[in-house]
Amino acid sequence: MSVLVNAPVSLCTGLVFCLACRWMETANPQPVSRVYLAEAAGGAAGGIGVTVALAMSLPGPTIALAAATFLLVATAAEAAIRRSFGLIALSVLVAAAAWIDRTDLAWHRYRQVRAWARVLPAESLQGAFITAQARYLYGTHEGQFNVVAWNGVVDALPRPVEASEVVAMHLAQQPRARRFLVAGPGSLALCRRLLDLPVTEEVVWLHPDPEYPARVLEALPPELAIDDPRLTRPHADIRQFLRDRSDATFDVVILNLPDVTTLALNRYTTREFFEQVASRLAPEGVVGVRTLGGENFMGDELVNVGASVYRT
Repeated sequence: MSVLVNAPVSLCTGLVFCLACRWMETANPQPVSRVYLAEAAGGAAGGIGVTVALAMSLPGPTIALAAATFLLVATAAEAAIRRSFGLIALSVLVAAAAWIDRTDLAWHRYRQVRAWARVLPAESLQGAFITAQARYLYGTHEGQFNVVAWNGVVDALPRPVEASEVVAMHLAQQPRARRFLVAGPGSLALCRRLLDLPVTEEVVWLHPDPEYPARVLEALPPELAIDDPRLTRPHADIRQFLRDRSDATFDVVILNLPDVTTLALNRYTTREFFEQVASRLAPEGVVGVRTLGGENFMGDELVNVGASVYRT
């Protein structure tokens, strides 16, 4: 499939490049190196344009349609110079038809449904939001609100049993806790459970994707909405928050982070990171660290990962 999709594009790109070199050499005698300069400039402009479009949360198919429209406009302009009115009409009609029909939105919706259906029934999809790091799909299935990204569920609510177990483990170590810091994906259920405690004074929720907390709270259904002033969601990276908020102290820090399988996640298991966490702990404060384990067998790989985190 990759060959079938990429081959026509690569063929056209190579053909146009060769034709441009021939035209530059014969019809408009200039150094052929200008073709390379033009291609480099076009690639840079395209990269910047796509980056800006993604930052504006535009869907991928819409960006592709806009790029195709740009090429059609350039074709029409060249056809106007050559007085090729048939080519002008064809370019304008194709561009207009694409924008009127909005094929890009239909394709975007199809991609979303396909991605959601890999994990949950397609009919339970309710919407999506985009951050600089990912596109998140959300919906409700069998009474549970789910957020899907990277081909898996990254958050689910309300999950009272699982959240209560984690909260109970930490309060058993520090029963006088009042101020909590919760860091990691899939931690919204923990925050909700901590807010249910009458002794809780503050819950700070941090996420590896700084935009995620605010966006997911906007997407929650009314029955799960959180409107509690005790919940703080700084728009900051976890390490950045610990570095900049020198005035913040916490009784319990819950590092509810995924398994350390990438360099990005490894940032949260280094000595420097744990030193940052320790500097924000109140006296007798507690830190909970999640690491790999086994139900009935611990192989060498799991043992080494756990030993590394423990020693750090």
